[in-house]
This record gives sequence, C-alpha cells and structure tokens, in this order.
Amino acid sequence: MDFLTITSSIVTGIVSVAGSGIFFSIRDKKRTVKAKASQEETSAKQQEFQLLKDEVVFNREIAGKLREEYSSNLTETLKLRNEVAGVKFLTSRQTRKIAGLEKAFKIEIAKKKAAEDKICDVIECERRKPPLGSFSTKEYKIINEEE
Repeated sequence: MDFLTITSSIVTGIVSVAGSGIFFSIRDKKRTVKAKASQEETSAKQQEFQLLKDEVVFNREIAGKLREEYSSNLTETLKLRNEVAGVKFLTSRQTRKIAGLEKAFKIEIAKKKAAEDKICDVIECERRKPPLGSFSTKEYKIINEEE
C-alpha cells in the first residue's frame, strides 16, 4: 500500500464523512424548519380558535342583551297597548254617557217647552191641558211622537 492510496482513502473517507454530515445536517435543518412551521401553524390555529370562542361569547352576550331589551320593549309595548285600550274604552263609555246626558237634556228642554206652552195662570181653568198637576212623561211621549 503506498502513501497515495492511503492518502486518497483517508481523503475519500473524510469527504464521505463530511458529505454525510452535511447531508444529515441539511436534513435535520429541514426537519427543524418543518417542525417550527408546524408548531407556528398549530399556534396560529389555536389563536384563531381562541378568537372564535371569544367571538361566540361576545355574540351570546350581545344576543342576551338584545333579547332582554326586546322583551322589556315588548312588555312596555303590551302595557301601552293595554293602557290605550283602557283609555279607548273609557272614552267610548264617556261618549255614551255624554250622548245619554244630551238626550236627557233635550227631553227635559222639550218637556219644559211643552209645559210652558200649556201654562195657564187661571187656577180653576177648565181648558187647561193637561189639568193642573197631571202632566206626566207618558203624555210627553205622545206629544213627542206626534212631532
């Protein structure tokens, strides 16, 4: 074995060891980069998931507030509708009472006019209609129906 063969064997061995070392080093770097990228992706997905959870909680809170506001507005609206219905009922009732009073006043005025037309100052008058103290609403109805 000569020196050149030994030297070339040693150099070939060193180069092959160095080449394999570089190959494994590059492979480890790729794995490290892939692992890091995978870890960052997992971290990003976890953050995204957390943001979605926070958004769901926020939306539930908003929905709860809106539901409470809507229900309070609904109860207020129902109360106001009941009050309006009550006021309408009272108004119609009062309108009927007023119409009844107007009718009663008209009847009283008609009675008084009819009575004034038939007043006679003479106490013992035989032509008095109706006779003294005998005026009644029955006669008024007859008179009123004739008109």
